[in-house]
Amino acid sequence: MIKWIASAGLLAGWFFGHPSGVFEITGGQFAGTATLDYPAIYVPFAPFFHAADHLTILSVHQHMALLAFLNLLWILRRPRILKSLQFNLAYAAFLAATILIPRPMARLEVKDPDILIYNAHSHTSHSWDAHKAFTPEKNLLWHKQAGFHASFVTDHNVISGSQAAQAIFERDHNGAIPLSGEELSLQNCHLAILGNTTLIPNGPYESNMEGIQKFMAVMKSSRALVIASLPEYWKYHWERKENFIEWGVGGFEIANATPFALDFPPAQRKAIIDLCRKNRLAMMGVTDQHGWGYTCYVWNTARIPNWRSLNRPQIEDALLTHLKKDGDQANQVFVRIKAEPQDNKLWLAVDPLLQFWEMARTLPAAHVLSFLFWLWVPNRILRRWKTR
Repeated sequence: MIKWIASAGLLAGWFFGHPSGVFEITGGQFAGTATLDYPAIYVPFAPFFHAADHLTILSVHQHMALLAFLNLLWILRRPRILKSLQFNLAYAAFLAATILIPRPMARLEVKDPDILIYNAHSHTSHSWDAHKAFTPEKNLLWHKQAGFHASFVTDHNVISGSQAAQAIFERDHNGAIPLSGEELSLQNCHLAILGNTTLIPNGPYESNMEGIQKFMAVMKSSRALVIASLPEYWKYHWERKENFIEWGVGGFEIANATPFALDFPPAQRKAIIDLCRKNRLAMMGVTDQHGWGYTCYVWNTARIPNWRSLNRPQIEDALLTHLKKDGDQANQVFVRIKAEPQDNKLWLAVDPLLQFWEMARTLPAAHVLSFLFWLWVPNRILRRWKTR
């Protein structure tokens, strides 16, 4: 019965689907100017790759809901403790493989050659909490594989990762274009500093709220752009978001791919988008990539005429000027389609079903056929082999 329901859901999802695979969240519309491009290897192994992709972009609470749902299904079918433990170990192993083992990645594609696809917040092994094997070089290659043309390298309270990435790129010209940056850690507040080329020590500003305000005042005359980072402003400074604007913040992250930030409710995202529209501030989607996982959830696109003819510093200057000048109109933010978290926690009970439905709506036809093959054919072959 489950296979029949899953097959019907896959076919219905394809019929009512959005095969671009992405959604533009600043305007609230399904993408028309950008689409996901999948490596050819996705077709024969579509269930495994898409399952890994979708697991990677779930929030903490959505992971909990999925695990509870799968355990319930397992217990209803096989109510034995040992089998249940084996199932959970297999789930944990698959999740670990999803995070740790390199694999082909879906990438964002655009047709307009003047569109720059960039990330506004990423890390390297120079950050204390990043994967130690995620070197500046691997950061650039990860971003290129995901379809980015450029990425701000924003390690915690250091610029050595950004400088190393730029030196590597100038030498090899391989990977995404590294842009200058730093993530400053202050009082329950993280700020992505885009475009700073000299180290900003966090010590003078990290002790209290006055320190944050003092830092913002210092940055008003800077070339760099200060972006309030998720989930800190949501968790600790939601009631102060207007103060951040008064103090001089240049924009807000409206999507962040870390599991805790993926719980950011759509209603509060809309509130931040409205606030940015009102105050002409930049809106950013960021991977906040620390070297874990091989799925990209979010991309920014900005129209920078003839950016392909510019060198690295010129691209950085052009993008920063564009973001400061055009603010809320400067770029679009594309995210992979999934069921978004809701304020009402009762929705978590049906979230796994909604996730399957939204995943089915993003599948190209060849991937749907691959799913159907894996649902039906191996099991039939195994049954025939057992009856011999």
